Amino acid sequence: MITTARPIGVILAAGLAIGVTIATFAAAAPLATENAGWESVVSGLVSVFETHDFLLLGEAHGRRVDADLRARLVRDPAFQKNVHFIVVERADPSAQAALDRYVGGSAPSDVELRPFAFPPEYQELLAAIRDSNQALPSAQRMRVLAGHELQGRDGVLTTIHDQVIARNQKALVIYGSGHVWRARGDVAIALGRLGPGRVVVAELLTAFPPRARGAMPPEYVALNNALAALDSTLHIKERPVLVSLQQNLQAARLVADPFYVGQAMLGPNVTLGQIDDAVVSFGLDPQ
Repeated sequence: MITTARPIGVILAAGLAIGVTIATFAAAAPLATENAGWESVVSGLVSVFETHDFLLLGEAHGRRVDADLRARLVRDPAFQKNVHFIVVERADPSAQAALDRYVGGSAPSDVELRPFAFPPEYQELLAAIRDSNQALPSAQRMRVLAGHELQGRDGVLTTIHDQVIARNQKALVIYGSGHVWRARGDVAIALGRLGPGRVVVAELLTAFPPRARGAMPPEYVALNNALAALDSTLHIKERPVLVSLQQNLQAARLVADPFYVGQAMLGPNVTLGQIDDAVVSFGLDPQ
């Protein structure tokens, strides 16, 4: 399911309250036009942190392929070297202390863990971070910041400012796609205010498995047509492929709405390049 953005008035006020400036979104890191195959997709996304401080990674909640990408990212040695914070939507700040202990290798009680009863795909992310941290020096260990209140209160924004920006750190930020769309999503706008010019937005695009019975809904037909149109702009056939929408202007001009099976309601005039800096496409192969 695509999570659409919530009202941003409170978030913007929170950003201004801690003394940040008005944001401008910089061009994405100089990605190659196409990075094909899992290894190249991961290395391409990690390369974003050479020039930017935040990679906003949009997700469709519960989708298997999003979980696979997150786990590959946090296990990548180059990522571990450069990125020490992961902000996740689906964690409540009231459980931050228990979350710190868990990813640090301790064993919080069931009562402590209850506020962040993650679905399986997020449990896998936390386990990957926890496992990776055991082999890392203390100064390089990754910390997970609970980001649920970023959608309506200033506590997490203050934490990101104090823990990430003020300390010249970098962060992977994981939210439902609608929250991170460039210049439209509440999280993207709020973080853009905290770190002007430091934000890159990416998300995954994939087909849905075919139905066993009945006709394919028109939204799925439109999605397949949109993915085919995206494929037609690419030169490399291997999937997944990380596509820079700063480099591939044909892809950037594609209408965004059909990629979200009727859930985004962006209208016919909003393009992929207006909401994302890059996309990871699996083409017409369902994931």
